[in-house]
Amino acid sequence: MSEVDSSAVARRQALYTLLRSGLDQVRGMVEDLRSLGLDGVYASPESLETMNSWGSEDPIVYFEELIRKVADCRHCGFSPSVKGRLLNPPPGKVRLLFVDEMPDRTALREGSAMGGEAGALLWKIVGAMKLRPDAVYVTHTRMCRVAPGQSSQPFAALPCRSHMEDAVRLLRPEMICALGERTAQLLTGEKAALHGLRGRFFSFMSLPLMVTHHPSDMLKDPGLKRETWEDVRKVMEKLDL
Repeated sequence: MSEVDSSAVARRQALYTLLRSGLDQVRGMVEDLRSLGLDGVYASPESLETMNSWGSEDPIVYFEELIRKVADCRHCGFSPSVKGRLLNPPPGKVRLLFVDEMPDRTALREGSAMGGEAGALLWKIVGAMKLRPDAVYVTHTRMCRVAPGQSSQPFAALPCRSHMEDAVRLLRPEMICALGERTAQLLTGEKAALHGLRGRFFSFMSLPLMVTHHPSDMLKDPGLKRETWEDVRKVMEKLDL
């Protein structure tokens, strides 16, 4: 792709991101009005036609540019050996988005979102939910694998935050599931321990967010599988599975 083409794609993605952000704000305002007892608002046929066309663009082009942005990011100056990558979106409609804190070593080696036994367990959970693999996507709050304290910048100031939010806007999942305590704290803004967060629905970018255990923690303590299944069943009910 030429420099001119790349620039055009970047401008289109920036405009798309701006539009999606505006739509998220409008959605939040509508929810606030609904909580006050307002059931609806009048819209002319012309307005309805315009609104129905919003978000109808194919997001694949923008997602490809986002994948390149993550791959080219040098913000923290980490070694290429710890740099993760954003995977291609599945061909189907993403119903559930899992968010992990950062890629594990096996995932970096495999080029996957979550590797080894933890990844295998996650896909077993997906199968038990009766979800097709192409209806699920896995991403991270941090795109690189770093040691605790290695990055002194707060999460909100990292490009990873905007990368993840752009992925959410482009994928348009029906629901998000935060895996593990740190991810839950970052997405909910709460400082409570995982046992005080899991099993509850929060909101992230106007989407329902469920918090549950990380597969790696379930491998260390199989007793956590029962609690995780309780959380998963709530997700299944919400998705009408």
